[in-house]
Amino acid sequence: MGADRSEQCLSVAALLVNPAGGKSAAGVAYRGRRAVFPAAWLWVTAYDPREFYAAGLYPNQSRGGDGLPAYVARRRPVDNADIVLWVTLGFHHLPRPEDWPVLPTMWHSVALVPYGFFDHNPSVQVPQEIAPGKAGK
Repeated sequence: MGADRSEQCLSVAALLVNPAGGKSAAGVAYRGRRAVFPAAWLWVTAYDPREFYAAGLYPNQSRGGDGLPAYVARRRPVDNADIVLWVTLGFHHLPRPEDWPVLPTMWHSVALVPYGFFDHNPSVQVPQEIAPGKAGK
């Protein structure tokens, strides 16, 4: 992988998300106005070490607009910048009588995987000095 290829790393990656869950109450209820981040399953912001919480520092005492909406409203450029991908996964379960006493498990996942980053699978040709069975010899 050459130096020119490493500069393309963001353009050749795929974000695989299973955002299970229903519509959020964002914007509808008072609690939804205080924590708007579930309104979208993906947010992108330029990195800022002070921006740590999706709902802002004090969502329980907030009047709304803190957190991700405020971070995005700053409209900082993300080209050639360190970025943060904020992914919202919906952990929502509507219980049914059939679920009790053993509740079903619903898996949620996020994966940032390379797509065309390498010319081939780098694990196919493992150097002989680290191949299995050669350790310690």
